[in-house]
This record gives sequence, structure tokens and C-alpha cells, in this order.
Amino acid sequence: MKNSPGLRRPAFIAALSALALALSTVTVVGASAADAPVNIDIVTINDFHGRIEASGASAGAAVLGGMVDSYRAANPNTLFVAAGDNIGASTFTSFIQDDQPTIDALNEIGMDVSSFGNHEFDKGTADVRNRVLPAAHWDYLAANLYDKATGDPAFQQYSLKVVDGITVGFVGAVTEELPSLVSPAGIADITVGDIPTAVNRVADQLSDGDPSNGEADVVVLLVHEGAADPSLAAATGDTPMGRIVNGVDANVDAIVSGHTHQQYNHMIPIAGTSVSRPVLSAGKYGEAYGHLSLQVDPVTHQLTSISSEVLPLAGAFPPDPAVAQIVADAVAVAQVKGAVKVGEITADFNRAEQSNGSENRGGESPLGNFVADVQLWATQDLSSQIAFMNPGGLRADLTYASPAGSSEPDGTVTFKDAAAIQPFANTLVTMMLTGAQIKQVLEEQWQPA
Repeated sequence: MKNSPGLRRPAFIAALSALALALSTVTVVGASAADAPVNIDIVTINDFHGRIEASGASAGAAVLGGMVDSYRAANPNTLFVAAGDNIGASTFTSFIQDDQPTIDALNEIGMDVSSFGNHEFDKGTADVRNRVLPAAHWDYLAANLYDKATGDPAFQQYSLKVVDGITVGFVGAVTEELPSLVSPAGIADITVGDIPTAVNRVADQLSDGDPSNGEADVVVLLVHEGAADPSLAAATGDTPMGRIVNGVDANVDAIVSGHTHQQYNHMIPIAGTSVSRPVLSAGKYGEAYGHLSLQVDPVTHQLTSISSEVLPLAGAFPPDPAVAQIVADAVAVAQVKGAVKVGEITADFNRAEQSNGSENRGGESPLGNFVADVQLWATQDLSSQIAFMNPGGLRADLTYASPAGSSEPDGTVTFKDAAAIQPFANTLVTMMLTGAQIKQVLEEQWQPA
């Protein structure tokens, strides 16, 4: 567990004397029971992607619920938060019901707040407003999304949670690459702004002493952007994540990140101060969770210490029975809908692989070629001449051998098999492109290592 003792963060209370303000920067030692620090636990996930069923390293929603239950039983001052992509690009059990089972499971667990991720916008802003937000019982945040017509914030920017008299403020932000990750038509009514600028604007409001625009004793950033690998350099260098870590003001006490599916836990010095703050990400798919442990002075409302850790989730906690029932009900529906036969194959259609067996999104693959061929076939009546399939949109292989325990003969392709390959709300479109535009499209597929 990484620690940063002796932190600052005075609450802006008018009656607080100058002496009290000076003393508030000192960790309380030997305080009376009445003045004992308020202990707050914040447990985090990111990029859950509807992995409600346990599978391999993915613990599943029931064990996730058991983890939150365990922390709340040990400390009622526990908050459960996320850094986006709770839904979207999900496995079939959740995907086939528009991720409602995932939303139901997170509601049952009692998620408190989450930033938006890019996948929340797979079906556009109208779907977010009309379906996702009404269904989710937690606050969804994005300070850097703006209404294109008015310039006003498009969604809730921050959330305040009062825990044993201490106000914890959460500010949300989503990757600035959002317009290139979802259909531009679906988010045509919003613009995406600079993350550090938006976060600092809101965090400053929460720390300016003006109750009319919200005040927080502790500020935590939930951001759907992350480091490309677990190294400290990836989180602090000249990268999108480095810009956030180095550009967010000192009144942000911790950064919970996601998007890149990496696990890391850093304690990074804040420029211009003598303190550090946690920057963490819990990987993906409910394989791990993050934990922030905070101590706050109950008199001065100052954060006096904070520590962080990222821990494995699978097998670590008993499943929550109510969440397990939600998952079981979803599985029953998915089994019926997914069993419909849609075709047959005579060989495997796999994605490209790295030498270590992991997915290679920079390589040509039989599955990518097959999907592109299908897209060309499906649009031939519209005089299509070529089709494109981006490798990042292939999320499962199509194998000839039927799964163990299946009654289907080898080579059978079910609706579940096909849907798992592209678990998105994509629409197949045609358009006119010049040769120069086609060249540009192909060149844009190459991404830095």
C-alpha cells in the first residue's frame, strides 16, 4: 500500500481561526477519541465492460458485490466508485439486454458515482440521456463535455458525498479521444474539452469557500483516460495521462483512472508542493479493484493521510447473493437468445496475435478479413467496392470446435458467437471516398507502440 502522510486540504469554514488553519497541516498524534480521524474507504473499478459473469481472472458482479459488502461491513464510511466503461463492449450475457443486467447489478451493489467512459456513448448522447442515466442509480460525471449549442456543461460535472460529516467531492472526465472512438453522429450535440482545464475549473470551485457552487473537504478525480503501461514514466511523461497528472491542480487529492486496461498504483509528487497523491487504475473486467484509504481531521476537515493499493478480486470475497441472482437471471435470458443458429464455418477465424499469444491489433487476421468480406457482401446492392474493418473492433475469435459441453456440432455459429465478435451498437454505412481519403484512412490505423 502506498501512503502520502501529512496532506493538506483545509475546509473553508469561516469560523476557523488562523491558528487552527496553521495546525491543520500537522498529522494529529495521540488525539482524543472524540477527535479521532474520520476513516474513509473508497473502492474503485474501471473498464468493467459488463463482465457480470465470473470467467477466468474476471471475478464477476457477484464477487464484486461481495467485495463492496465486506468493506462496508468493516467501515460504513465506504464509497464505491468507477472510472467509466461500466457498460459497452460487454460479454453476451449483458450485451444482449443492452447492458441492463450490468446496470441492475451495479445498482444492487450500490455504486455511488462514476465518470463516463467512451463506451457509455456507443449509442450516442440521446441513449445516455434517455436510457442509461434513468436506469443508473449512481451519479455519472463528465466535466469536459459541453453542449455544442450553448457551451454549457452537457452532463453533471461533480458529485458530493457526505461521509461522517466529511464532504468528499468527485470530479469526472472522459478521454479527449471520444469523437474518434464512437460514431460522431451520435455525439454531434456535444463537444469534448481539455481534461486538466475542466477538472481544475471544477476542483477550484469545490475549494473556493463559496457554498453556492459546492464545497468539498477532499477531491477525487475519476477520469476515463490512462497510462499505456504500468510504468511511472507512462503516467507522468509526455502522454495524455501525463498531461492530466502534471496538469491537474494540487487541490485534487487522488486520481482514479481507466481506459487503457492497465493496472498501476503510483504515489506521484504534486508539483510545487511537498506532498504526493495516488494515481491508480484497476485494469479491466473486474479482475482487480482499487482501494483508497483516507484519514480526515474531524475538526479542521483536513485530509491528513491517504494511501492506495490495487488488489486482485477473483476468489477474494464471497459472492453477494442478490447480485448473483441478477446474474443468473441474465444468463437464463442470454442462453435462449444466444442459442439461435445463424450459420456454419469449416475452420477457425481468429484475430491476429502477438508472439506471446495476446491480441495484436496492428496485424492482418483471418477474422478481420472475414468481417470485411461480410460487410462488402452486405452492401453490394449499394455498389460498394471495398470494405474496412478496424482490428480494435474484433473482440472474440470464431472457432470451428464447439465449446465444451455444447450440444451443437462443430462448425455451428450461434447468434452468441457472432455477437461476441463485435459487441457494439455499430451501424454499417456506405460513403464515397477519394483515393487520397482511402490512403489517409489506412495510414491512420497505425498507432504508436
